[in-house]
Amino acid sequence: MKISFLLYCARSGSTFFASQVAKWAENVVVLPEFRLPQMLLGMTEAQCMALSPNGLQRLFSQDIQFDNLGFCLGQQQLLAQELSGRGRRAVFCGVLEAYRRTHGTTGSHFLVKNGRLIYQMTELLDVFPDANLIEVLRDPRGVVNSMSTTKTVYSYGGAMAGGDPLRALDEWKQYRLASLRLRDQRSSQAVKVLFEKLVSDDAYATGLIERHFGVRQSESAGLNLSALESNLHPRANASADSNRSDSWKFELAEHTGMAIEALLGDSLTSAGYAPYFSVNKTEQEIQKAVANLRLLSRKRRAVHYFKTTMHWLALLPKRPAKVFYRIRQAWRTRIDRC
Repeated sequence: MKISFLLYCARSGSTFFASQVAKWAENVVVLPEFRLPQMLLGMTEAQCMALSPNGLQRLFSQDIQFDNLGFCLGQQQLLAQELSGRGRRAVFCGVLEAYRRTHGTTGSHFLVKNGRLIYQMTELLDVFPDANLIEVLRDPRGVVNSMSTTKTVYSYGGAMAGGDPLRALDEWKQYRLASLRLRDQRSSQAVKVLFEKLVSDDAYATGLIERHFGVRQSESAGLNLSALESNLHPRANASADSNRSDSWKFELAEHTGMAIEALLGDSLTSAGYAPYFSVNKTEQEIQKAVANLRLLSRKRRAVHYFKTTMHWLALLPKRPAKVFYRIRQAWRTRIDRC
């Protein structure tokens, strides 16, 4: 079994890339996003091996995206019994094999899509030293624009990042720092994918796929998305369209774009992107835009935290395991960023 992990900041085109792999690489089993990899890497080998079938089943139930794999409750219970007492790698690979059997797919190369794993690289490479790593990088202004306008399907239904451009920008900056650390440590294992080329040039995508996965087939239907994920990624199986790479230029407000570029500083150009909104603007105009965006951010964060708390409280009596997992994940995210 060969495994490639797809790493990314949210709204960077990872689902589109996964769709292209599913279309062209017949030897690859492309999985939808799920959180179990993070959960397994968050425990020790001994803790994983000590899990009873009920304990492993509870772990599955805590994963807010486990349903994306398409396992019915009976399958989950049988899988928990089969994998109980095994180590982290064995449990994870067992889930991959179960996904392949359930969906009748072929291939021995698995593509696992989970951007948050970049913050657990020490643990990941300890359990999977032979892992292949693929990173998707997108212009931060495109990420901010998409996150600020795309409604999440895993919370109260508001925009991702609470509709807050500064919070979305922080997501990209933290991912970028983790990406640079990874390249310093394991540059030979990481393949870089540029979103702007990916969505505008079919040859770029298919060339990457051939080099990394080693085989092509005639075009198939693409990625199999759950109904929930389809709402989040409506253009995942669409054809390449260069307009997607530049849409932020017309959709972001000018003052928001100016503030984002100012707050990014040299990290924008070091990532290979040039200023757009702040060109020929005075320092006074730029600083006013930054101040206004920070004020807007404080207001939107307050609303977001209130709505999120209300959502969790309403969900608590029905699905407590998932609520407690979300709280632990939020805490883990704060630790990862320290």
